This record gives sequence, structure tokens and C-alpha cells, in this order.
Amino acid sequence: MNENINLPQFTITMLGVSGVGKTIFMACMYVALTARNDLSIEAEPDLDRKLRQAYRKILDGDLPEGTVDIESFYDFHLLVDNKRIAKINWIDYRGGALDDDVTEKDAAYLHQRISQSDAVLMMLDLSSEKIKDMDVGGAMAQDYLRISRMKILINTRNESNRIKSVVFVRTKSDMVSNNDGSPNLELALKELVAQLNTTTRFINVPICAAIPVSSCKVVQNDKNEKIILPRDPLNTEWVLFIALRDLIENLTVSVENNVISLKEELKLKEEEKVNIKKERITLGESLRFWVDSEREKETLLAQEASEFAAKIEFELAHLGKLKAVLEKINNSIPANQVRIFINSQDN
Repeated sequence: MNENINLPQFTITMLGVSGVGKTIFMACMYVALTARNDLSIEAEPDLDRKLRQAYRKILDGDLPEGTVDIESFYDFHLLVDNKRIAKINWIDYRGGALDDDVTEKDAAYLHQRISQSDAVLMMLDLSSEKIKDMDVGGAMAQDYLRISRMKILINTRNESNRIKSVVFVRTKSDMVSNNDGSPNLELALKELVAQLNTTTRFINVPICAAIPVSSCKVVQNDKNEKIILPRDPLNTEWVLFIALRDLIENLTVSVENNVISLKEELKLKEEEKVNIKKERITLGESLRFWVDSEREKETLLAQEASEFAAKIEFELAHLGKLKAVLEKINNSIPANQVRIFINSQDN
């Protein structure tokens, strides 16, 4: 059975002001995830080439420009042990999408996209000098970061309760460092949570999370020029894992129910086969024409039963992959670098 048939699709929307680092994050997250053998993603060749070229340019010190169009689309497959289990439709909105002067057309499009999203990511840069002069978690800081704007969007556009997770991502977290210059993601997380204040409480959204990431290491030389130092991305994969965790759990329940339904249908087919065979034996050859027609029906039922058995086998294999995903995620969450809020409760 073709593994691409009826794969579920998860829709992710990424927001953030201009210069927050969304384009860099996408390239670095993709490279980090494709290097994994257990839980990973893949893109079609053209997008794969585009993201890898962007990543190599970053390592060469050529920082990419921000999103020019109103949005950029990324289509991925989610893989477990190199087997596809779901499709991911990811959209990156340009920085101006959250500004007050956005056009009515663009605003309406964003509102529609939010209502159709399974997860929403809000990218935040806390390294700005302006932020340092504002009260942590205060109204001014939350307005400047567009946190308040995004919360209103989600609470008012999630009418169907489709959104299952909201993830706040702190970019450029390597700027919070230890004495030896290494990133202090634990402190970066604490600062992020403090800045969010009570914004982790959304209406009818089961999961909210805070994650600091570092896509690359940027330093300044003696001439005040930005220099990119080679280093693997930090924490970027957890943005996707946490965004999808509740969705995968719901999908697991759906697949389990589907297996139960398929087994019940298969049982009915098998019972019907037995009844037809009994009738044929009872009537004997005196009603040859009727018996021949019932033989054809019996053959057809056997084929249908075989198809149901194949579907059950496929769904059970799919179910095993989904459970493996959840186990990998739940058993390896870095507690000091990822904060999860479930139903407004800190977890």
C-alpha cells in the first residue's frame, strides 16, 4: 500500500516581526532535522536545495533577507525511522503582517490562515536594546513584541478550536551566554517565560510552550562587523516536536478507532462468507445457477476481506510509528530548555 495515501496534514503558521530571524530559523531547523535518523522531516528536491543553500550562505556570513512576500510556504513530510507518517504545511508570514498598518486584504488572509492552523509559532527577539529599557512582561514590552496582538488573533479566530498548540520561540538565544561564551539556554528560557507573563493562557488551546533557540552564532569583530561562527543549531527541532505533540496524540486516538472499525467490518465480511458457504452446501448442486452466482459473491467477499486485512495491517503499522513519535518526544524533552504549559498550568 502506498504510504503517501491519506497521510494526515498538519498546518503550522509562523509569525514574527521583521528581523526576528524566521528565515534563518527555517534553514537551520531543516538542516538539523534532516540530520536525524529517528524523527525527521524531508522536503521536495527544489525546497531542499533552497533551504540548504540558505544554510550554507549563513555559515559563510551571508545573512538572508527577510520575507518580502506576504507569506512563504514550506511543504514537508514528517518521518519516523525514515517512513512518512504525515504532511506538514508550514507558512511564514512576513514581519509586517502583525503591524497596525497592514492592508485589510492581508489582515483578512492572515485571520483566515490562523483559523485553519493546527499550531501557531510566535518568533520573538529579546535582544533589542529597546526591550531592555521596558518592564519585563509589561504592557509596553508585550505590545512592542506583538505578543498582545497575536494573543487577540488566536483567541478571536480559533472559533472551531482547531489550534492545538501555541509555541513562543526566542530567537538569537546564543546572546545569553555563560562566562565561557557558550549559550545559556536555561537562563534564556527563564527570561522568555518572564517576558510572556500571563500570555501562556489561550482560549481552548491545550498546549502553550516557550522555547529558546539558537540557529547560528553571531559575534562582532573589532570593526563592529557581524561574523558567523560555525556551530550546529540549538533547540530548533523542539519547536516542531512540541508544536506537533498534541496533534500526533489526537491522531493516534483516531487511528486506534479506525482500526477498531476496520476489524468490525472485517468480522462481518468473514461471517457473511461462512453463511454463504453453509447455504451452498445445504442446497447442493440442484440449484447450480444460484450456487455459481453465490460462489462469485463468496470470491468477492474474500477479496474484500483481504483488502480490509491489508488496511488493518497498514493502520497498525502507522499506529506503531505514531506511538514511537510520542515516546521519543516525551522521553527526551530537555526540561531546563523547554517550558510547556498545559491548560494554563505549568508543566
